[in-house]
Formats: sequence, C-alpha cells, structure tokens
Amino acid sequence: MLETLEDYYVLQHEDIIVLNRHAKRLIISSLPALVESVVIHIGRLMDPAETRGGKDQNLTLERLEQNCRELGHVELADNLSSQLDQLKTATNNIREKLRHKRYAHRDWAHALNQGLLPLIHLNDLRKVSRWIGEFLNTINIQLTGCALSFDSDAQGDLSQLIRTLKNYEESIYADRLRS
Repeated sequence: MLETLEDYYVLQHEDIIVLNRHAKRLIISSLPALVESVVIHIGRLMDPAETRGGKDQNLTLERLEQNCRELGHVELADNLSSQLDQLKTATNNIREKLRHKRYAHRDWAHALNQGLLPLIHLNDLRKVSRWIGEFLNTINIQLTGCALSFDSDAQGDLSQLIRTLKNYEESIYADRLRS
C-alpha cells in the first residue's frame, strides 16, 4: 500500500495526464482509502495489550512483548520493550490524533474542522512500517532463526498501471490509423 501511495506522489506530469484520462475516479477514490487503511492498521498494532480493565486481550505489539516475557524470554522481551517505546513515540500522532480523532472514533471538534490534525508524511509511514517489521523479525529471528520479508511486491505498482494505460492508448491509436 505504501508503495502505491509513494508512486502517486512522484508521478511525472505526463503520467498524471494518462491517469486522469483513464483512471481518475479510481485514483481519487482509492488514495484516501489507502491512507486510512495504513493509519488504522498501525493504530491497531500500537493499541495496549489489554482494554476494558483487562477484559479484552488485544493482538498488538505490546501483547507480543508481554507474551515473550511470560514465556521466559526476558532478554528478548527487554529488547522488544525498547523497540516498542521507540514505536510508541513515532506513532503517537498516527494513533492518538488521526486514528482516534478522524478514523476510528470521529472526534466531534475535528469532524467540524475546529481543530487541525497533524500531517503525517509518507516517509514517516514508511519508517514506522519498517520498524514494525524489525520488531516482528526480532521475535522471529530469536525464536526460529529466520527473518521474514515485509517488503511488498511490485505487482501493485502504480507505474505498471501507467505503462499498461499508455500501451492501451498506443494500440487504440494504431487501430485507428489502420482503419
């Protein structure tokens, strides 16, 4: 998802023209959904391990850190705890401001535009996503000896969509010339 957002913000002028000609509604409607999805998912991962006074157990990064500690992996849990502190600081605006006030709970004052929410830069989302992957790999490497790749594949690459649309335009133009 982040790659698609990043692709969109670095498009060349001619690429924007092609997208506007063929896929304007798709792009305009999907970008806010991509941002919202990324913010909500990061916010969920950063939720507390327990809510409602311990009645609800959440599947979060904090829960993973606590589970490692409970299973006797104290050194691993201590390492995760310091990573978690770094992530909490880095995701404060994402979780507390955007997720809670705009997407998940719809804060009244912000819904009426009486208060501005902080801007979240794409590089910040990418950095936090990388740190979350490192957090998960800290656990995986310790317990299994293997790391996982959290890099997305290029299949959803926006530049591939642009190339396909350009090829489509060229074939239509070539068909018209032959007719």
